[in-house]
Amino acid sequence: MSLLMGVVAAVFALAGVQGDLTENQTAELARYFGFGPMQIYKIKPELSQLRLADLNADGRRDVVVWNSYQSRFEVFYQRGPDDPAATPRAVEQNDVPDRGDLRNEHVPVPYSVAAADVADLTADGRTDIVFFGEPKDLVVLPAKSQGGFGAPIRIRVPQGAPRYGGLVTADFSGDHKADVAVLGATELMLFVQRDDGGLHKPQRLVHGIKNPLLMLAGDLNGDDRDDLIIGADDERYGVYVGLQQADGGLAALRPVRVPRTRSLSIGRAVEPGVPDDLFAVDYATGRLLQYRWETPADTAGTTDWPLLLHSYPVRDTNRGRPIALGDVDGDGLVDVVAAAPDAGQLVLFRGTAEGLGQGEAFAGLLRATDVAITDLDHNGQAELFVASPHEKILGMSQHEAGRLKYPAPAKSAGEPFVVDVGPLTADAKTETLAYIAREDDEYFVTLVHGDETRRVDVEELEDDPAAVRFADLNQDDHTDLLVFSRYAAPLALLQDADGGFKACTGPGSRASLLKEVGPSGYALLDVTGDKRRELLLAQGNLIRALRIEDGRWTVVDQYNPESASADITGLALLPDKVGKPMLLAYERRARELIVFEWQESRTFVAQRAVPVPEFDLTAMLALPLGKSGEFGLLLVDANKLAVLRPTERAATLVEQQSYTSEARDAWLADSIVGDLNHDGVRDVTAVDLGRAALEILTTLPDGRLIRALRFQVYQGKRFTDAPETRGQPREVLVADVTSDGIDDIVLIVHDRLIVYPGE
Repeated sequence: MSLLMGVVAAVFALAGVQGDLTENQTAELARYFGFGPMQIYKIKPELSQLRLADLNADGRRDVVVWNSYQSRFEVFYQRGPDDPAATPRAVEQNDVPDRGDLRNEHVPVPYSVAAADVADLTADGRTDIVFFGEPKDLVVLPAKSQGGFGAPIRIRVPQGAPRYGGLVTADFSGDHKADVAVLGATELMLFVQRDDGGLHKPQRLVHGIKNPLLMLAGDLNGDDRDDLIIGADDERYGVYVGLQQADGGLAALRPVRVPRTRSLSIGRAVEPGVPDDLFAVDYATGRLLQYRWETPADTAGTTDWPLLLHSYPVRDTNRGRPIALGDVDGDGLVDVVAAAPDAGQLVLFRGTAEGLGQGEAFAGLLRATDVAITDLDHNGQAELFVASPHEKILGMSQHEAGRLKYPAPAKSAGEPFVVDVGPLTADAKTETLAYIAREDDEYFVTLVHGDETRRVDVEELEDDPAAVRFADLNQDDHTDLLVFSRYAAPLALLQDADGGFKACTGPGSRASLLKEVGPSGYALLDVTGDKRRELLLAQGNLIRALRIEDGRWTVVDQYNPESASADITGLALLPDKVGKPMLLAYERRARELIVFEWQESRTFVAQRAVPVPEFDLTAMLALPLGKSGEFGLLLVDANKLAVLRPTERAATLVEQQSYTSEARDAWLADSIVGDLNHDGVRDVTAVDLGRAALEILTTLPDGRLIRALRFQVYQGKRFTDAPETRGQPREVLVADVTSDGIDDIVLIVHDRLIVYPGE
């Protein structure tokens, strides 16, 4: 046990582990922290991108900082015992000379650097500098064996957003080599390092975060794999976490309900196999919060459901996102295929034991409007059908050799808009494919079953169809078709005993009951107990169960949320094994799922609400997960795809400790974790921009943070009372840069680099 921990243990034996230290005991803690003579190096104003790493492979950690005033990186190397003394910088009259042993070299670059990091990206064992800025290039400055840096390696990244914190390096692929992540306004670019050094083409993920701020890397779940953390300017979801998969890579992001923050930092675990902690300064209260990734205690069923936010690997400007579920790769797991209409691509999310894998993009039809999956020829392999009125074909693709083949034209007529599969009768053993097309300004339905093809003209369709669905709407054991249009009420095509179809229209049909509904707000369920399913439709602030009786639409039941101002845009039914399905409704205004539970009286009652991110829904479906038979919920819009698991409890960032500064006018802006007195206990350096001060916090045996020391970095007149604009010291890091085995404090303030050597 270290001397400090011995003292802390002794005072807690007197005060009790859960008790507060006395004023004298608290003051005693400052004795166990100290710093050697301050090192100071004058550079230029507007310094940023402070990083610490061994940049010349001599086993000593060096310092690098970006000097935007002179457009160059300033590299400060530690001197070895045999190195000559550093050459003093020439000073002018009234100038302050440098004080310290670090040797300064310059690395000029013709870029405006927005974000930078250091890592070995060339597989040569030396630490390189990597940065992103204007022009929008990802640039690697490779370290040379004899010292210094070689010619820049440039990769054009037009999707990147030049912002502070928009680049991070870590091993995101699980191969023990550093990779690079670049954050754009809408896309995340992940550059995985090749085996022989250098970077592969980026994996592009459309992240769907409205206001992303910065990125960090850390092992949040303790599996010895680097995870990605993205801070967001969002009052509900202040952090997004991408946990690395067991086979490497980042398949999905998890929105985390933590308050909006001023800063985020990683607290590395002291012991192996223990997860890192995330430290954040709360934006509203200024408290320093310590979080850990874990499943929170069950508090009367109020915990959120696990939510995985999958990103499309290709950005598409089309607001539509056709989607289909089915086993396209033949592994017995349900896959998800989405079309990127304007990009002319198909995105495959393969089913896994945990849910869905990372999306893969393959060539597809341009401006596809619908997709469907079925084994139409009964050969044991599913086919993917793609409708494209722009290309005037119904395409057919299959999964072969690890990829989706380019859709070949299937036998079809006209300009296909929508496609679906289902049984034409209640006792049908195989599915029928139905697509709706337009020819000579007339719409028609084509039904394909085996070698048989039938055409049904639809004169009553007033607008381009948005979806077609199989459903026995009048409950006569003959499956009907429900056609959704973009700007009109759905049209019911009722099948008769001879297999013909007739539209349910006219003044007596009460078709007005179906106004303002879309395919995402559609479900089927037997609500009366007669073994026949009714049609459930989301209609504004209510859900109705309907069927057709004697040629008229009839309301069988109605389910209301608790709020009369609700705007329900999506519906899905999650079956269970005991006959009590769960009805989930997406409420757009509140950004939440309303959970309706099935009652013995054969009705649904709203029981609770689950917060979720905002969706402009194009689909909401029950998704079979793995081979367990459990169902998850799939939420889809043009930018993102989410999977929720209602039967599980979500791991999340759980608050462990908090700290509030007692200093007058304190405005905590950041925190950095390290061991400043070499006692094996994590200390936290909190940055107070209100007084340009640093507060050294240590960890007590019960995990609490307590201030041991506070000192001011500089004194000077301030010209504003806005804390965000005070901004000094701007960046602070903690690590050993004096080769004595004890962490030091390194910071940049105004035009100076300052080192406080720990003792």
